[in-house]
Amino acid sequence: MEGLFVHPNIDLYVTGSNAFLLSSELATLLTGRAYEIHVLPFSFAEFIRFTGKSNNLDRAFAEYIGTGGFPEAVRLSADGNQFSLEYLHMLFHTIFNNDISSRRSIYSEESYLKVVNFLIDSIGSHVSATNIAHTLKANNKPIDNKTVSRYIDSLVESCLFY
Repeated sequence: MEGLFVHPNIDLYVTGSNAFLLSSELATLLTGRAYEIHVLPFSFAEFIRFTGKSNNLDRAFAEYIGTGGFPEAVRLSADGNQFSLEYLHMLFHTIFNNDISSRRSIYSEESYLKVVNFLIDSIGSHVSATNIAHTLKANNKPIDNKTVSRYIDSLVESCLFY
């Protein structure tokens, strides 16, 4: 990042996924010279405005949950749900392979995915690393709460969970 200088009437924007640097790493490199803008998936109200699906809110909410509010998944769902689901799977696996597993110690991808699925199934509920670890142990998937906590931290840092 050498060579970044302040020039009048020039702004530099670094955009894209976090495939090369996680946001915390980028912020460290640009300390004092960066302003970070997090772009989040649609809220339900934004989803309704984007799609215009305000006639049947129950059906719209089910579609919103199915797409995760990701704008591209929402757009693709208009072409058929299979494309939306394929996009979401590709997005998750790309982030997992490029951002998470290459930077973090993942002892068992199966256990990691169990934590992810537990969190997805618990959206809107209070969860703890200890609770997740106990539940997985009860289902013969032994994992300790410190590992669960590290997995959750990696999901948040890679912007898969907020």
